[in-house]
Amino acid sequence: MGISTTVTGLKFAHKTQKPITIHGTPGRLQGSLSVINKSESKLTLRSMPIKASKLRGKDQDKLSELRLTARVYPQQTGVLRFNIPVDPTTPAGIYDASLQVGGESQSLRIQIHEHMALSAIPTTLSFVTTGECSFTRDISLENRGNTTIMLGGRDEALLKDVQKRESLLSNELQRLEPDQLKGKSTGDVAAALLQSVYHQKADVIALVMEDATLQPGEQQTIKGTFTLPETLQPFKHYSADMDILSARIKVDVYTRGL
Repeated sequence: MGISTTVTGLKFAHKTQKPITIHGTPGRLQGSLSVINKSESKLTLRSMPIKASKLRGKDQDKLSELRLTARVYPQQTGVLRFNIPVDPTTPAGIYDASLQVGGESQSLRIQIHEHMALSAIPTTLSFVTTGECSFTRDISLENRGNTTIMLGGRDEALLKDVQKRESLLSNELQRLEPDQLKGKSTGDVAAALLQSVYHQKADVIALVMEDATLQPGEQQTIKGTFTLPETLQPFKHYSADMDILSARIKVDVYTRGL
């Protein structure tokens, strides 16, 4: 027992002639179906066959079965909740499929939306400077989504003085009156103060990358040049979160005698 097509007495509770629409991005295609157990035994289901000629699974294998866990008691209805694990690079579009329960099938219309998912390696970079303002590094970028990504041009991020930020936060906490802390957790107060500290005047670090086009599933190593502002102070630790579309690189800058 376990495969929905081999279970005698299992039927769709609300079968429709029109396809059931399921929409989302790869990895987030979820649906549900109501079934009824016409038998006198409890049924435990582990999988449900699916026919989808134009869809592939996560490992590029033919998509033929959906894993699930469901129990349906005799003469009662139950809900089969399932995920459709398609290849993450599946192009956006509408795909036809059908699910099988007992001797019946239910048609599906699966609408896959565009999904941008870019990852970067390394995820952290550190620069030590005695006055140098330009650093070039190789960055490995992988397109894990299902849409073409165009790279290149200039990105910027705020470069924050770590010690100054921590010092400002400590000073602000010490200046708070007891009634300002009443009914609030330390974490909530610290988070609110951090927001104000983050808006202190900050320098900007820039990143200029080579032009490149990444198709879904493609990975390329691209040169990126980071440019530091000339206003940095000696013997400081600065940090920034550099976003390259949906990828993020944490950058730490340590200055010595400039």
